[in-house]
Amino acid sequence: MFVMTEDNIKDYAENTYECLGIVLPEDLLLQYIIKWFPRKNTTTSSKEFLNDNRLLMNDTFRNALRTFMNDSKTELIASLIQNSSIDIFNTVFVMTEDEIKDNAENRYECFGLVIADNMLQTALRTYFKQLNTEDIEAPICTGGRDFLNKMFVMTKEDIKDKIDNQFECFGIVIPCHLLQQYIEKLMDDILPSSWYYCKRNSKDRKRG
Repeated sequence: MFVMTEDNIKDYAENTYECLGIVLPEDLLLQYIIKWFPRKNTTTSSKEFLNDNRLLMNDTFRNALRTFMNDSKTELIASLIQNSSIDIFNTVFVMTEDEIKDNAENRYECFGLVIADNMLQTALRTYFKQLNTEDIEAPICTGGRDFLNKMFVMTKEDIKDKIDNQFECFGIVIPCHLLQQYIEKLMDDILPSSWYYCKRNSKDRKRG
């Protein structure tokens, strides 16, 4: 319902809501952003939630949003890491400033929070804890040998707080029902396909 200027209100538009709107005064921008900024789950995906915001088409609003995010960066990152869903993680966080585009087709790509190195471990731990079965199954199927060896653990106790090998400070706990799938994938990457061929043939010979 909110727009930055009267020009954002159309006489004829495919979306009926674009034919009306409340012009947001600039002195209320910060108050609006604090109320609106996605910190927790919404009824739609975070990308849809952000792309549907008409204000993000306006340069003044985008600049105000970036200023808010920079001024509140540490507090925002800490809050999002503790309270947000994977969906918001994937939408709001970036690794470098280069991933933030000024005029991207997707409005959510016009801003982002760069995770500082000293908060990366906490962010990854929180992210991994929220993975559901489908999220875990996908990297088991597609991950390489090094990823399978280093990123998966059996229990939370296998994740250490302080250790020389940084990858041991976080990990994805394998659910019991995915354990066989993980082992099969690991063996596929370790053993050559000829090994299975020879093993099957040896069984056939014994039957004969």
